[in-house]
Amino acid sequence: KNVEPGSFDGSKELGSFDGSSGFGKNVEPGSFDGSKELGSFDGSSSFGKNVEPGSFDGSRELGSFDSSRSLGKNVDLFENRSRVDVGSKISKLDLGTKDGNGTSGKYVKQQNDTTCAGKMGYWKKGQRFQGLDPVTGMLISGKILGRAGKVTGVNKDCYNVQLDNDGWTGWFNLATLRELSEVNENIEMIILFSNDAVSLAKNKEIQTWIDNKVFEVVPNEGQRAISVRWIVTEKTKDNGLVIKARLVARGFEEDTTSLRKDSPTCSKESVRLLVAFASSKQWACNTVDVKSAYLQGDKIEREIFLKPPPEFNDGNLWKLKKTVYGLCDAARAWYMRVKSALNSLSVKMCSLDNSLFIWKRNGKLEGLICIYVDDFLWAGNATFKKCVIDELQKQFLIGSSASESFTYVGLRIKSFSDGITIDQTQYASSLVPVTISSARNMQRESQLSESEKTAYRALVGQLNWMATHTRPDIAYDTCELSVAFSKATVTELVRLNKLVKRVKNESLQLFFPRLHSFETCSLECYTDAAFANLPNGGSQGGLIIFLKDDSGKKCPIFWQSRRLKRVVNSTLAAETMALIEGAEAAVYMAGIIKQLTAVKDVKIRCLVDNKSLHESLFVIKTSRE
Repeated sequence: KNVEPGSFDGSKELGSFDGSSGFGKNVEPGSFDGSKELGSFDGSSSFGKNVEPGSFDGSRELGSFDSSRSLGKNVDLFENRSRVDVGSKISKLDLGTKDGNGTSGKYVKQQNDTTCAGKMGYWKKGQRFQGLDPVTGMLISGKILGRAGKVTGVNKDCYNVQLDNDGWTGWFNLATLRELSEVNENIEMIILFSNDAVSLAKNKEIQTWIDNKVFEVVPNEGQRAISVRWIVTEKTKDNGLVIKARLVARGFEEDTTSLRKDSPTCSKESVRLLVAFASSKQWACNTVDVKSAYLQGDKIEREIFLKPPPEFNDGNLWKLKKTVYGLCDAARAWYMRVKSALNSLSVKMCSLDNSLFIWKRNGKLEGLICIYVDDFLWAGNATFKKCVIDELQKQFLIGSSASESFTYVGLRIKSFSDGITIDQTQYASSLVPVTISSARNMQRESQLSESEKTAYRALVGQLNWMATHTRPDIAYDTCELSVAFSKATVTELVRLNKLVKRVKNESLQLFFPRLHSFETCSLECYTDAAFANLPNGGSQGGLIIFLKDDSGKKCPIFWQSRRLKRVVNSTLAAETMALIEGAEAAVYMAGIIKQLTAVKDVKIRCLVDNKSLHESLFVIKTSRE
């Protein structure tokens, strides 16, 4: 009977719960249930009148937590309810409260959070949307499968989608929908903190924006604006649980095709060189963390307007003066700000690693800085600290700092009387092998399931991170396991678990002894290759480079073990390619060392275990011979 798709039950009249009764007449699809008047919890009662579809539940007034009390009255739809987090709709429990009475406790299950999608034409694969059909008024929702038109063309709003209503998949123009918005999927959350702690964290974040003069308030005159969202996290520190809130712009809503986004970070080799120099010159290694780094970046050169978060929305917009978290070029703006500050202090950038900075006085090296976003690793003498580090601390808001024993980007660095060590022992202890049942363990040749593949790849990735930073001894094993990604079997999974057990049991460290004068140091490069030991005729190549002084002490600087770039036809060819890669890496490292010191030429010594290669390099023959 005159039932529109989307109503409570197809056997009912349009908007009526029961066609034989007047109870609940004039109910609009999408209301609390089909038995209610539009926005009314109970047709026989005035309780909860004027409730709009999509409100907290059908028993409340528009935006009110509970119509039987004043708590939460006059709260805008999708805004905080009884001091809840932005945009949340809570099932059973009030967000941040244990019993709905405002006491601190758990919050659970954040249901479909509907937010403005912002600028048309910049939806991404996997995002969910909803909107109203302009003809029928039906609610249409679905998932973005991919772009169907060029981003700059007339069909920029066209996408391949899958609709929830009937499962239809095809080409769709999202610009035809009214009240188009993004729908975030259900997120299960169990966090223990009070509403007051979250509110304080949010207020603190906004105050940080104000202190750094990040924005100015301007009238809303229809400017194209980017929406924002809150990221609330908890961290455990020495003094207990700390709640942090960060306001993030939805940068994907902005057209970024013409923006430069690159932002360098220091290489692993530069960190090791800094540690080697610090050990040899008896400098202490130090780390400094910059607080709210992106908000201290360079001034923005384009117009960007933000929609303020609901708690601070007075109808105006925020015009940005600086880049903020979420914008695609925020990291670059921060890097350029740091680079400018260091240049003003006569600290020079290394041309081979743009995140390694060098400070010399009278041609003599007196300090080094490695930059990894907002984390600085530095070493130098007292003059360097006074003239550079102390001045940087005046220009930037510093969070934490540490010396001699600390963790820097996941690496634990410790200073001793005879040298410095780097390890990832704590990270290794957190590795968890993939669970394999007894029955599954018997199926050694069986291909991995999708869930097993996901766990396999994640664990190999963790091991590979250790192999490239502090564990050259597992570099080959992780490379071999990586090669098997697409066709991994239970056999590879068992090998992976054995490697994890080995890494956890062997607490190894990189040791950087105190070297003698760098003027006499040389680079020693060892290379090796295994011919045709990989699938499809591939060969494995490995190398390691040490910085060595005239007394024989060595510091490990560079290593790798990977598939050679070309398929070769002989052991000699494989060994030759490995040697070429090693020599190229050594020349690169020598170039950095020459910029750090006054040495004009760094000696490089390459060592191989292949006699044919050695003879080929040193035996000279004429064309006739």
